[in-house]
Amino acid sequence: MPLELHIWGPAFGLPSIDAECLAAVAYLSVTLPRGSWTRLAASPSSIPHPLPALRDDVSGRWVAAGFDSIVAFVRAKATTDASITDLDVGLTPAQIADATAYSAFLRAEAAPLLALSFYVSSANWIAATRPAYSRILPFPLTWLEPPAIRASYAASAAHLGVSSLDTDNDVSDEDGSHKASSLAAALHAFPDRIRKSVQQQQQAKPAQTAATEAKPAARSLSMAEAASRVHAQSSSSQTPEATVPSRLDEAVRSCLSVLAEQKGTKRTFLRASSTDTDTDTDTDTDSQATALSLATSLTSLDCLAWGYLALMTVPDVPRSFLRDALRRHHPALAVFVADVRAVCFPGEDAAVALTMAVAQPRGRSANPLWLRTLHGLVHSVPGLSGEWVVWLWRRIRVESDDCDDGAENSSDPAVARWQRDMTAARWQRLVTVSATMAGTAFFVGLVLGYRRLPAFGSRIVVYRRAPISFAGLGAAGALLSVL
Repeated sequence: MPLELHIWGPAFGLPSIDAECLAAVAYLSVTLPRGSWTRLAASPSSIPHPLPALRDDVSGRWVAAGFDSIVAFVRAKATTDASITDLDVGLTPAQIADATAYSAFLRAEAAPLLALSFYVSSANWIAATRPAYSRILPFPLTWLEPPAIRASYAASAAHLGVSSLDTDNDVSDEDGSHKASSLAAALHAFPDRIRKSVQQQQQAKPAQTAATEAKPAARSLSMAEAASRVHAQSSSSQTPEATVPSRLDEAVRSCLSVLAEQKGTKRTFLRASSTDTDTDTDTDTDSQATALSLATSLTSLDCLAWGYLALMTVPDVPRSFLRDALRRHHPALAVFVADVRAVCFPGEDAAVALTMAVAQPRGRSANPLWLRTLHGLVHSVPGLSGEWVVWLWRRIRVESDDCDDGAENSSDPAVARWQRDMTAARWQRLVTVSATMAGTAFFVGLVLGYRRLPAFGSRIVVYRRAPISFAGLGAAGALLSVL
């Protein structure tokens, strides 16, 4: 059964820019046989389900959406297919409870930290995250989707109280660096030939104006002005990350310490492998034995944790406070990321990872580019009208064949619950479309009927012309009327 895994595209030398998508790729890499599934780069506007999403290429049905749903689908298939591995088989009830708890912890605590690093921090957004989305998305979606994605992630990290990392709205920048950074961010949305042309023009301007401005500036600059400028430059050189060190460091360490405590001296978070040592920094053990032992002890929690921790350690960003804190305080977590990456992607370096998963979904599984562009325009409309249209879009785009009558029943409660939800979504789509059409027809009828009504409170006056008669002429009139 060939499967298609739709994920956010590759970035930073990793198969995906999203933590949940990375977890899904790692999970399927060790559970499904090679050749039975493929990766496809997508975005939320290209398919009718949240990413990551799994689709059966033969039947055309979407079989799972979300990391937990994918795990439940694979677990159900592993009971009937010997080639599929269930990573969570053999876990004790206590370990299953720990897996559920720490999965929720990662989504509640680690996800906001990634939002701070990649989306709230203006330096990282301009230098790393924004260009990555420009390479993933086709034009003109590079103008529409990244700002909405950044706003969504910034809202998810607002409770941490470090919004000062976002300096895009600063107006006190006297040296024009903010203007230059904004231009650089905007250029990433253009095609390569336009971006290179504008960058060459911008680089030529300082060379032309430097000679004309150097002498007047040197003569007019006094000692007092020079001292004040040096003081201003020293204060402005302090990065936003350095202005909130205690709060940011506390949030990072509180999250990583919980994960490090759960992992302990084990190579994974739940199971103990045969190559576990007293220190996780020991690299002298045999690599093949270590990889084999680690592959047999991995669980779905390890794949999910790897997705979040990999985005903390692997990307090279200007403000690498997450990577620095992780390597300084908890180096065992960095070793865990490297070990799992070697097991799930053997022999795959950064260059290979960037070239994989570049295929775009086609056919019924994907929305056309013009429709995705329209969705982005509607999504950017402020106010209730735009939100209502987006809500209607999501209801209508649920595929009716996702939960057809021929879908096989599963004994897994999670899969059965997901199938019931899909069935309910199909009926909700029908009700939504019917109610929308009926409401529109009723509103149009009211408008047309109101325009045909007379003015309220006024009397209707009908003027008629008196008929011509010969009765007033007497006998002559009677004679003429006979004629």
